[in-house]
Amino acid sequence: SGCAGWAKSLVDKLNKNWRIDHPKVLDEKRRLMDAIFDKVGQDTIMKDEGLQKWLKDSESWAKVYAAFKVQLAKERNYNNKWWDCTTWNRRASDADAICRAGSEDYGHVCRVFFLQYHLHLQLLEASSYAEVNGIAIKGDIPIGVTRCSSDVWAEPHLFKLDRNCGAPGDPEQNWGFPPYNWDAMHRDGCSWWRRRLMHMEQYFHAYRIDHVLGFFR
Repeated sequence: SGCAGWAKSLVDKLNKNWRIDHPKVLDEKRRLMDAIFDKVGQDTIMKDEGLQKWLKDSESWAKVYAAFKVQLAKERNYNNKWWDCTTWNRRASDADAICRAGSEDYGHVCRVFFLQYHLHLQLLEASSYAEVNGIAIKGDIPIGVTRCSSDVWAEPHLFKLDRNCGAPGDPEQNWGFPPYNWDAMHRDGCSWWRRRLMHMEQYFHAYRIDHVLGFFR
């Protein structure tokens, strides 16, 4: 009954599809998490010790990411170039104000925290289960990031935003990802990459960097 019954009927319905409907699955999962959030209550959720510890451990990215997700939802409504976060009305420097308790966006920020925290717990549980059973997990790390991402929003100087990545010699493979500004990245010892790999280290025993040859071309 309630959320449990809805979730089970939804899973049964989606599993009957002959192929995975990814947009539908993601949309229904968001609805389910919103329902759980509303039932438990924002105050109770934000007082959870585990979530608070995770927030402290994730302070290098979680707040900026939550602010990015909140602002993205707004930009979609009125900015016809919402996919380019350099055109947005607010910058990553506004993250503290957006995420401040009592701000007009705080409720939406809390939902992002809640979702990311439970994604972390589930992936950590899966990784630990695999390890106990003698299975190593290799994580896939895409070489590029989309132009509409918290990474570009927070640190645009690390990317060459006037160019796009793609497959050399094949004009149809324009991926739309901005290349890295390696000169800027090397100035701080590639901190962005170090943070990224250290975070993924929580879950994976090995990495696969997609299109790694792109580093040398």
